[in-house]
Amino acid sequence: MISRYYLKCPGCAEVFDARLGVEPTRGTRFYLPCPHCGLSIRGSMSGTELENHRIAIECEVLSDSAPESPDRRVVTINPFVPSRYDADTFTPMGSFPTMTLLQALGDHALAEFQSERHSALEAGRDQWPTVRMLFQYYLQGNTAMFVRIAQQQLGLAWEPSTSHERTTVAYQAMGAVTTVITGTTGTTSANVFGRFSRKHFAAMKRHKDHLATLGVEDSPRRLWNEMSSPSSTVS
Repeated sequence: MISRYYLKCPGCAEVFDARLGVEPTRGTRFYLPCPHCGLSIRGSMSGTELENHRIAIECEVLSDSAPESPDRRVVTINPFVPSRYDADTFTPMGSFPTMTLLQALGDHALAEFQSERHSALEAGRDQWPTVRMLFQYYLQGNTAMFVRIAQQQLGLAWEPSTSHERTTVAYQAMGAVTTVITGTTGTTSANVFGRFSRKHFAAMKRHKDHLATLGVEDSPRRLWNEMSSPSSTVS
């Protein structure tokens, strides 16, 4: 979405139009240069929904809805993707993120990327806080709260009564939500899980008694593969 502002520079006092690319964000700072004198004017935006989205610009805002005038200079800024400050026209195919992503990904991958991005945003907002809380209880050894969160908020239909079962549930929940957030295209997901598994292997090798309890002291990698395999799901 693009918001248009009619602004007055606090330096040279000249007026100009600003086209600002707007997206959901918990807090993003930006600056826009005055098209007359080049002064950097700071701004910020926040809000994940349309009704609570706020934009603040550190200069006099003459109007946030006035029509643009061909006699006024224009500055174009998007804090989230590269844009030309002096852009003053639209292309038939779109502008800001749409055109940037289309050129970077191509027609075949754009729809898939947008679908993954939507899923990732939903998972980060709706699922990650619960999984994070579950993992905190797992690390603290708070079995009662771990089981409660797993059953009531994640829909686990059975009670993980052993350390091995709780470990499996915790890591499967972490893996499931992380896969959605990182996506399945490209190499990001593989890189994240590769780094995570290396740390997990190192931690298990330092605790031989834990491996002996699980009966996999000969191969911690086998345990990881069993815990992260698609056939070993939380249900």
